[in-house]
Amino acid sequence: MKNINCEHCGALINVENDIKCPNCGAPYKNNKQYKEYLDYKKKQDDLDLESKKINNEIKKDVYKTTKKITAASAVMAIFIALFAIAIVSTIIYSIFKQTENNSARNDLNIINTNDDNNDNLQDILDNLKNNEEEKIVVSFNKTANTEKFNITVDKIIKYTEKNFSKKTYYGFHINFKNKTDDWKRLNDIKLVYIDNEGDEQTAKVGTVSTKTLDILATEKTTYKGYIYYSIPSYVKDVKIVYDNVTIKINNYKNKIK
Repeated sequence: MKNINCEHCGALINVENDIKCPNCGAPYKNNKQYKEYLDYKKKQDDLDLESKKINNEIKKDVYKTTKKITAASAVMAIFIALFAIAIVSTIIYSIFKQTENNSARNDLNIINTNDDNNDNLQDILDNLKNNEEEKIVVSFNKTANTEKFNITVDKIIKYTEKNFSKKTYYGFHINFKNKTDDWKRLNDIKLVYIDNEGDEQTAKVGTVSTKTLDILATEKTTYKGYIYYSIPSYVKDVKIVYDNVTIKINNYKNKIK
């Protein structure tokens, strides 16, 4: 329960990371949900403290009991260990003899086994090839058609928040058609880019699209709407990635309307 809703704008606030609302900047120390979170955390801390006390008492009891072990008990433990070793040695010897008797029969099956392994290896290579062929790459304003869905990115807009934070987000208009009987969550649609270090990064979703992320593409329906992302100013090329589909958008700022 580390996320609460802002009483002013309704945005999500992570009380462990945010000192104020990341959307509107309002404080939340008097927020009812935040007070409930503090009460809950205090109860958990009290439970942890009590648990540590109980564990310490148990450790003390175990230590006292261990000191009471007599020399006779130690001798008995050694005797039991030697007896167990004898039993294990007997079992190992029996297994060795059985393995020796079966080795000739196993040698006769090596050729057939190798043939089966070759067939399995070919199946693995064929599956890897098929998986590679299933990947679909399209460009901006082009539709990616799969057996399960169609997806298109056909518009890009720039949005600047009107509060004092003045954060800028870029909205990508998604046309998503679900062809299956399963529901699809739109928060699986990601935007990725290459940072200054040459590493691939996933863009943070803007709070203005919180409602969009809660929308499900229900069975065999079409959804049209914007998803907003926070993108560093130096980035020129981005990719929209969903399932096995990649939509490449080069110089995305030139496509803003």
